[in-house]
Amino acid sequence: ANAAASAARATAEATREQAPQVERQVFLRLQEMRQKMAINSRSKAFEIAGNPLLKEISRRAPTGLDDLRAIPGFAESGLATEATQIVTMIAAVRMQYG
Repeated sequence: ANAAASAARATAEATREQAPQVERQVFLRLQEMRQKMAINSRSKAFEIAGNPLLKEISRRAPTGLDDLRAIPGFAESGLATEATQIVTMIAAVRMQYG
């Protein structure tokens, strides 16, 4: 029983350690996506979505469209059209870094 509890604790600690890396990678990729959208639409990046929204998406790292759309400000942002791509990207980051 102690070995199992020990393994569970180690897994939880590893997950906690990796979470910031997932969050950071999601944030960087969202910034990149926003920049490309801004260039394509001849807008400013902050007009697509502000950093606070990118940080909140990164912090939550939603796994589904409903969870992503539930983030305050997402539906009104320029990123809303890329919801499926964002969820797919988050899943890929979780697999790589999570």
